[in-house]
Amino acid sequence: MLTDRQIKAQGERLIRPYDEQKVQAIGYDLTSETFYRLDEKEVPFIELQPMESVFVRCKENISLPNNMAAKVTLRNSRIRQGLLLTAPVYYPGHQTPVFFRITNVSASTITLKVGCGLATIMFEQLSEEVEHPYDGTFQQEKQYVGMGTYKDVYKSAMSQASQKIDELKATEKNIYTNVLAGYFCRGIQRYQRKRFFGQCWRSQPYKACSLESLYAWSRWISC
Repeated sequence: MLTDRQIKAQGERLIRPYDEQKVQAIGYDLTSETFYRLDEKEVPFIELQPMESVFVRCKENISLPNNMAAKVTLRNSRIRQGLLLTAPVYYPGHQTPVFFRITNVSASTITLKVGCGLATIMFEQLSEEVEHPYDGTFQQEKQYVGMGTYKDVYKSAMSQASQKIDELKATEKNIYTNVLAGYFCRGIQRYQRKRFFGQCWRSQPYKACSLESLYAWSRWISC
């Protein structure tokens, strides 16, 4: 992992715009530039409701050499505030503005504005250059592209998942209906048996009833 001295030595070759004041012991503090709601609408600030998420594009652009990777971590103060960060590992060769997702896991509304600090990026030097540097969908992502070329793939997967959920709900409903029907029928049977027992009891004096018949009737009612 790169130290502050190593990050300073790399400077603008690694991250732009570069501000030495943002260099930390083992990372570089990022600055939010804009926010994207999950409907991909761009907004300059957001009142993040509990369990709501937003994508963040940072002011900084990284340009990773073929022997270096990077990962983004949430600042300690933001963790204590109740935020959760989800970010990819940036592969060697990746050139892009830094993006990540922020989720409010607290019970309160949290306001995020352009220019606020949320995260730190850390760089890791590899032992050698990779054979295949990053050249994927999100290379040079100057504007937020959402799911990119993966949208159709995941759309199909989500459609199948939604269909499975509907099937499970229908099965659950049938099971619930059958259980209720079973309880209802059993209740009717018990009522009929108790009524029959009451009629038999009234038609025969207690002393005329044998212990064996009373025991058999009680077992019949309780089943």
